[in-house]
Amino acid sequence: MGIADFTRFLFELVTDSDDLDDIGAGRTDRTFQSFFSGKQSIDSYVKDLRGHIQFTDFIQWLENADSSECEKLRKELSEYLPASATYDFPEACAKLFESILDDPDPKPQEAGEQGPEELPLQLTYETQTEDSLLRDECLNRCLMCNKRLKAYVKVKIAKASSNYQERAALRKAVEAIGGGVEVPDFEGGFDYSSNNNLALLCPSCAAEYESSPSQDKCARLMSNKLRAKRNHLMQQQIDAVPLDDGLRDLLDSLDSLIDPNDVAELRYSPVKVADKIRPEAHILKTEITDKVNRYYGFIREELGRREANGCFYADEVCESVKACYRRLSKTGASQDQVYDTMSRWLSEATGSENHAACRVLIAFFVQNCEVFDALSE
Repeated sequence: MGIADFTRFLFELVTDSDDLDDIGAGRTDRTFQSFFSGKQSIDSYVKDLRGHIQFTDFIQWLENADSSECEKLRKELSEYLPASATYDFPEACAKLFESILDDPDPKPQEAGEQGPEELPLQLTYETQTEDSLLRDECLNRCLMCNKRLKAYVKVKIAKASSNYQERAALRKAVEAIGGGVEVPDFEGGFDYSSNNNLALLCPSCAAEYESSPSQDKCARLMSNKLRAKRNHLMQQQIDAVPLDDGLRDLLDSLDSLIDPNDVAELRYSPVKVADKIRPEAHILKTEITDKVNRYYGFIREELGRREANGCFYADEVCESVKACYRRLSKTGASQDQVYDTMSRWLSEATGSENHAACRVLIAFFVQNCEVFDALSE
């Protein structure tokens, strides 16, 4: 049994249906592979399963499984199962699966915090719910070493007691690091007591940061924090924009569909691109211009052909792309960041792993006026 079939089988075991398509929860093999590897969140998928989840078959399947294989599974999951030896493993495993479906995003425990008294079948060690924003921002990774957080420490990035000169120096140091983020006014309007001045670090990085503070460390951590906040905001914006699933087949097959001879015949003069890309983004301008020049005519004809065949509605696709751009443009992100994020959104929304094709299609929409506005004179 392949990865996709096994993952689909597990989801079927925890629902009241033998066929996920029957409850509107069908997905492609590639999507199930992404679920298994963790490359794609199951959050939106679980919403389709609501009202159909039951664990009777799942528990029975474990009860009838080979005992040695169950023991291997118990050891593999021991970190997430109750410490008590009195629990029933199949039921505990079902409870674990249920807790994941209820909240697909893991919530690590703050270092040094004691969990509640452990009881049989107690699987949820939910703590520090007020830190959910910080966890979301950093994607559950340390903002210093980027390792996944199994435990974390909240640290204040900059000291509120610093004088005006120190705050001005911090601003200049963060600006020097760059990264395309808007640097706050540390000398005046920045709230040193807010979440904007907090970061989640792994215990070792936190100990090192607080034991030997320096302006360089503070500036690097603040820069990482600002980039994490910006990326989180951009992700929130693109998550809210739906996209027609029919585009995936086009993206996945774009390489095989394009004939170099056809591309040569369909070359298109990208008159408008030059008026949309800022002068400082000349590499981006070159990339988009080249892609439009090569593929615009082909994609325009291919989209029209597929719409005529009922694969999707081009107007709805254009509206979704335009809505995604409008949301991202309000975050203050650069054109480079918007282009990259929209390409990633296209990949995630369709399940396509042909990332080069996603960038080609976003370039098409730049020329087609859904992405980027004309620069003011």
